[in-house]
Amino acid sequence: MVMNRVSETQLSGKYRPDIDGLRAIAVFGVVGFHAFPNLIAGGFVGVDVFFVISGYLITDIIRNKLRLGTFSIAEFYSRRIRRIFPALLFVLLICMAFGWFVLTNDELKRLALHVAAGSGFLSNILLWQESGYFDVAAEVKPLLHLWSLGIEEQFYIVWPSILWFAWRYRLNFNYLLIFFVAISFLMNKSEISLDTIATFYSPQTRFWELLSGGMLSQITSKSIDFDVILSTFKLRVRPETLVVSSKSKCDAAFLNSTAAIGLLVVLAAYFKLNKYIAFPGVWAVIPVVGAMLVIFSGPNAWVNKTILANKFMVWIGVISFPLYLVHWPIISFSRIILGDRISSGLILCEILFSALFAWIIYKFVERPTRNCNNSTQILIFSSIVMAGSGLLVFNYMDDVRPTIIDKNEKSVRTAFFKQDGSMPDSNSINCSKSVANYPLSVCSTFKDPNIAIIGDSHAHALYGGFVKLNNKKFRPIVIASASCIPASDVDSTRKECKAFHQVELNMVRDVGIKYVVIASYSDQVNSVSDQTRSDYINGYLKTFDTLRAMGKKVVFVIDNPVLVSDPNICVRTGLWLRDFLNKMPDFCLNPKLSDFKNQDNYDVFVETLRQKRPSVTYFDTKKVLCKNECKIFFGDELLYVEQHHLSIYGSERVVQGLVADIE
Repeated sequence: MVMNRVSETQLSGKYRPDIDGLRAIAVFGVVGFHAFPNLIAGGFVGVDVFFVISGYLITDIIRNKLRLGTFSIAEFYSRRIRRIFPALLFVLLICMAFGWFVLTNDELKRLALHVAAGSGFLSNILLWQESGYFDVAAEVKPLLHLWSLGIEEQFYIVWPSILWFAWRYRLNFNYLLIFFVAISFLMNKSEISLDTIATFYSPQTRFWELLSGGMLSQITSKSIDFDVILSTFKLRVRPETLVVSSKSKCDAAFLNSTAAIGLLVVLAAYFKLNKYIAFPGVWAVIPVVGAMLVIFSGPNAWVNKTILANKFMVWIGVISFPLYLVHWPIISFSRIILGDRISSGLILCEILFSALFAWIIYKFVERPTRNCNNSTQILIFSSIVMAGSGLLVFNYMDDVRPTIIDKNEKSVRTAFFKQDGSMPDSNSINCSKSVANYPLSVCSTFKDPNIAIIGDSHAHALYGGFVKLNNKKFRPIVIASASCIPASDVDSTRKECKAFHQVELNMVRDVGIKYVVIASYSDQVNSVSDQTRSDYINGYLKTFDTLRAMGKKVVFVIDNPVLVSDPNICVRTGLWLRDFLNKMPDFCLNPKLSDFKNQDNYDVFVETLRQKRPSVTYFDTKKVLCKNECKIFFGDELLYVEQHHLSIYGSERVVQGLVADIE
């Protein structure tokens, strides 16, 4: 994702150490967000800074080579391969090897699929199909961060050819850049209100950020005349001084101010933005413009020369690519192993280790391979082998490595409900990923369903129990979308949810639907403000009334207890890990009240609904999951797939109780 200092910046003939320093600022943001998301809540926009840097340097290099008549697409991709593949393949190999010893079969299969996608630079497409970047499951996806590398490499597939074509047929670079930036940005702006997940991962809604760097390259090469713009703002800067070079006579105060403002804008984004905004959208303009201002101001601006170009910042910038690659797998694996027991001190140690590991990769893997002219074919072959191995493990995991039975505890099965909360694999399930242009999942085991399950991913989980139970009297269809609460006229986590909910209600209007079961994640209610909770109450009441007006019998499922720690730690396949952690953690077999999240606000919310709409049937999942005390296991079967989604076994038990209540 981050390009190498010697290769890119020196190829353009004007190495700028301040750009390496800006890379350091970018990687600080990303690492800080992953390590301390509550402190550096907007650090994820460091990726957008990287995009601007990459677009700037690559466009500059390609344009200069085209002018000299030395540009070769084959040579371009050969350099990219030697620059990116060594560190990437090394990290993928380490992750796969480590995962073999610490992950469950299902987790290892998912990791293998991500290894295959990472090898082919398709991680963003895979993650787009799986879930959102900020969902709970994201914390235990060791290769989640490769989505940005996928977007960047997809950009490099098309952009060099477009530039070559424009040069060959004498098309205007400036018009070309403005056109593509405008198209990509407008797609980003329009689609963010429809599907935030797709907009986040989609290359076409992200390319404008890299192309903005390309525009900056044109500006600093004096290819765009800004005389009129400058005169409009009455800036007292001579236009001919806008070129940042060794001969620049640019007004120092102007450039110093530009660099300082740009850096402050980027840093402000780190601390003022957060994961709850609809990103990228217009919010991405903030880090993009900030990065552009810093680069535009040139190497002689005080901030760039003094802060960004100092030796420490440049060193971090040089190792920023391997640091970006290794830091998240280290943090993610520690969270997988230790759950909530990970401390701030341990995270700091992991960051320091990540920096050391990144330097080792840069020194002994990346540089030697980059300087070897005969390595391209080897790296391509290695990537194909890595991707193929990942796919083989994904498809044949159960045969390759059967679940290991714990020698000290009862056997535990790991054939869980899918980790992302989606439906279990079955040829009898007819599923559609989108209906009426909204990102909802509609699945049914029958052509004539009589019970609809609506809500978010907890509705998906509940549907799995119906499939498993296979009670012919209740023929289910699930109409649900992750993070979308089934409350009318309420803004949920995703902007598209309000429109989706109307589609949901229209679909359950079917005369064959007798029951409507409503299931959603309790924390969406439990963790919001009192005012928002009040809005949710009114929204649910309106949903109840709408459904009852249709003649439907409404069943509200009181959500299952939410765990504090990841229950998969109870079934990790590596026996040495269990011994290291003093056998199975106590909460697995004898969970205490403190092992479950406090849901007092949710309890008040449910009681309010009961009082206002007593005619609705309320089914409490605690009736079957807890009884005297809440459990994580039922016999030797794990009831949860992670902190709040039920496993297929937990879902089946809940549905058994639910069916008994409404029969």
